[in-house]
Amino acid sequence: MARWVLHVDLDQFIAAVEVLRRPELRGLAIVVGGDGDPSKRGVVATASYEARQHGVHSGLPMRTAVRRCPDAVFLPVDREAYEAVSERVMDALRELVAVARIMPAVVQVESHPYLPEWELLDFCRENGIVLLAFAPLGHALQPNLLEDNVITDIAKRLQMSPAQVALSWAAQRGCAFLTTSTKPHRISENYQISSLPDDAMSEIRDHITTNIRFNSVVQTGVPGFIPRPT
Repeated sequence: MARWVLHVDLDQFIAAVEVLRRPELRGLAIVVGGDGDPSKRGVVATASYEARQHGVHSGLPMRTAVRRCPDAVFLPVDREAYEAVSERVMDALRELVAVARIMPAVVQVESHPYLPEWELLDFCRENGIVLLAFAPLGHALQPNLLEDNVITDIAKRLQMSPAQVALSWAAQRGCAFLTTSTKPHRISENYQISSLPDDAMSEIRDHITTNIRFNSVVQTGVPGFIPRPT
């Protein structure tokens, strides 16, 4: 029986959308972040494969990105455009699930309050698929999720640690999650999560505006929309 492997590179996705809109960018190093000005404070939202070859990746400060890849094309984040294309991708995934003979059991993706993946979570719920979140605490990379004002304010109010708030949020919205620590007290703390009140869940969803992916997708040679040069 023929088997298919579907590779959906969500980190490359934004750069791919920019190339679809501007074909002249094909093959160039593309960095998307903030308002597109690398001289300003901000972080990289996504980088094309060509930019990654210079050490540019999601979460990297824009000023560092321009030092590593000064010839890159820097573009502002255009959420409306990405959401429109994302809906087309989700439609394709829905069509695949509709005809699948064997339904996927688990989808593992990076997910945390800075990358909630709400649409994918809803899709998984509708189809009985578990969304398994890795990096639920953001790996302590910048911007630091556990130092976010919304998270720390809730933690103080509920007498929880910021990590407990983030993990409780993940579990309460229906995600499984993966997290590790080498410190016994942190491991114990991560087990001691509890339900958050509705207002805290709403605050995390509505008041956190940072959106970032901390882990660049591994270069597998299947880059989504953009063919790799041979």
